[in-house]
Amino acid sequence: MKIDNGRLDIDYLATIVKDKRHFYREINILQKALNQAKVNITVEPTKDVNIPVYFHHTDEKYSFLFKRSNYFYNHLIEEIRTPPTSEVYWINTTGLRVTDQHLYKSYVRKIKLLKDKKLAETNFKILNNILPCNRNLYKWGKSDTDMCYFCQEQESISHLLFYCTRVKPIWEIVSNVLLYDESISHDVVIFGYDADAVLNHVCSIIVYFIYKEWLICSLENRQRKQHVCFKYFVNYISIRRNIYLKCSHTIWVDVCIKLANLTTHIEDSVCV
Repeated sequence: MKIDNGRLDIDYLATIVKDKRHFYREINILQKALNQAKVNITVEPTKDVNIPVYFHHTDEKYSFLFKRSNYFYNHLIEEIRTPPTSEVYWINTTGLRVTDQHLYKSYVRKIKLLKDKKLAETNFKILNNILPCNRNLYKWGKSDTDMCYFCQEQESISHLLFYCTRVKPIWEIVSNVLLYDESISHDVVIFGYDADAVLNHVCSIIVYFIYKEWLICSLENRQRKQHVCFKYFVNYISIRRNIYLKCSHTIWVDVCIKLANLTTHIEDSVCV
C-alpha cells in the first residue's frame, strides 16, 4: 500500500486492483479512516508501507490488517444508526440504561420463548410502546385525555399494567404466592428481567388479563369498576389453566401449578 503525505496513491492502486466495481467508494472509506487516524507519513513513491493501527472512537485499538469489508460497513451503520422510538421511550421512562442487548433479551424472554402467541403479541406491543392505553390513544388523537380514571395520573403502559392502584392487589398476590413475599418489580413484569420462563409466562397471562379487561371496557365505552373482580380473575385463570393442561410442551406443567396456587390462595383469602 503506497501512502504519500497521508494520502493514498490512487493511480498506483488503480494499476494493481483487478475488481474496480466499487473502487472509488472503497478508496474513499479507507482514506477517511486514515484521516481519522491522523496519518501523516511521507515515503518514497517506490516504497511500500503497512497500514497503521486505527484508533476507534471508544479508544479501543483495531487494526486494518485482516479486516474484511463487512467490518467497515457495520462500523458505518453503527455510526449513523438511530435508536427506535420505543427504546428511547423506555430509557426516558424507566431511567434504565436499556441497550440493544437488554432489548434483545427481553424480546427473547417475553416473545420468542412464550408458547402462547396471543401473549407474545401483547408483549410485542408493550416492548414497542404501541399497546393502546390512554397516553397512547391521546397521542394518536383517539382519546380526549391521557389520565388514569382511578389515579388521576398519566395512564402509560407501565401505569395501566403495573402501577395503577386498581391492579396493585393482583401483583401483591403474585408476590405473596409465587415470590414468597418478595415484591415483584416493574422490570420483571414488563421486560422479564431476572425471571425464569415459568414466571414470565405467568406474568404475561396476568398482563393479558389486565389489558383485555381495559380493552373491552374501552370498546364498549364502559367505565371499569374501582376494584378488580377477583371472581372474574379466578375464572379467567381457571379457563387458561384448562387450556394449557392440554398443551404438550413441558413448561405448561409448571405454569399450571403456579396458576393453581394463585387460584387456591385467592379463593382462601379473598372474597370472590
